[in-house]
Amino acid sequence: ERWRVRTNGPVYGSAAVAQGIAAIASGDGVTYGIDLRTGEVRWRYAPEPGPSAFSQSPASTDGERIYFGAWDQQVYALDAATGREAWRYRVTERGFYYSAAIAKPAVAHGRVYIPANENMLHAIDAQTGAMIWKQSAPADKFGYSSPTVVDDRIYIGTLGDQGEVKCLAADTGREIWSTAT
Repeated sequence: ERWRVRTNGPVYGSAAVAQGIAAIASGDGVTYGIDLRTGEVRWRYAPEPGPSAFSQSPASTDGERIYFGAWDQQVYALDAATGREAWRYRVTERGFYYSAAIAKPAVAHGRVYIPANENMLHAIDAQTGAMIWKQSAPADKFGYSSPTVVDDRIYIGTLGDQGEVKCLAADTGREIWSTAT
């Protein structure tokens, strides 16, 4: 063991590493930016306090920013080196249970792809936080499964009795195929 950092809550998701920092969210409502060499906490980011202001989502990165969803209905982008908020994107108005807080965002093509528990897969501009498109699934629902992007396609599992896996066009969210597992 080289170092250990104590948070004030459980850690549900894995870290993203960029700019010499491991960024990881804790159930205490804080995302920690930890120096890879020394284990020193370089920065802390806490959204507005509240009972749902924590992340269970594994973090993702494009090398410059850290991206994660939280139970407060937001997706966040933080500067990897400083922890400063670059933007936040509200995925739903429906409440806590419909957040994008479990799946790991996929980052590709200058976009962040993340599902929310209200059956929406969101494509967000990685630089501005603006919505590019959002897509729902007609049978089994988008929710917990982390999307994977390969070339110009998104592959994602769904929630429901069919256990569907879907393939979507990364530029539009249009369904290319779906199969039950």
